[in-house]
Amino acid sequence: MRFKVRGIYDLEFFLYLKRIGVKNFAFDLRPTSFNFTPMYKIIEMLKAGGDDSDTYSFIFDGEKDFVIEQLISSAQKEGLLSSKNCFLELGDLKELNACSRFGLPIIWRFNESMDYRKIPNETLLHGVSFTYKYFEQLQESNQLYIFLKEILDLKRDDQFIDLRLDWSDHLSESVLDFLPANTYGFEINQQVEKSYRHIDMNLVSSHLEHAKRILNLES
Repeated sequence: MRFKVRGIYDLEFFLYLKRIGVKNFAFDLRPTSFNFTPMYKIIEMLKAGGDDSDTYSFIFDGEKDFVIEQLISSAQKEGLLSSKNCFLELGDLKELNACSRFGLPIIWRFNESMDYRKIPNETLLHGVSFTYKYFEQLQESNQLYIFLKEILDLKRDDQFIDLRLDWSDHLSESVLDFLPANTYGFEINQQVEKSYRHIDMNLVSSHLEHAKRILNLES
């Protein structure tokens, strides 16, 4: 299954996702995020269910590079992460150069205020993450095809596209048919929580099954 679930903060839920076939996980290390998870909790999850074929992303946004280094090195010392299964997910282009010294592949979280034509030719930049809503807006203004053509012309063969979906998105074939996405990500929020930080696992599973049918993904 090519889904990614972002903002995982609970061991039970992490193991549940693995049981239903999710292989890509993202942990939020932004202190202001409702899904912020301390590194020791993340290590606990990785130890409990780590798998060589799983991938893990660490979401940062504007943190000092020494903070990132401290957090990542603590996980690497446990032998849980490597450049093959670990990604840094960053929101600021300025962070790319600073974080390249860690030797880990990087995913850039694009937003429309940034000029995608200025994406640096950074060897470790392996993925660009877009929201589905942004592509939907481009489709409504008849700009989607032009935008994707420019992106694909800029993209290296070893780079991938990550599509960030919202649980409430009404997925349209007229948009999806154009998108060469490699992973489809959902982020934990109140739409799939019974209460604060209390996830409705059955609802998450139902959403993923529905999205899998629309996206025509294999299990």
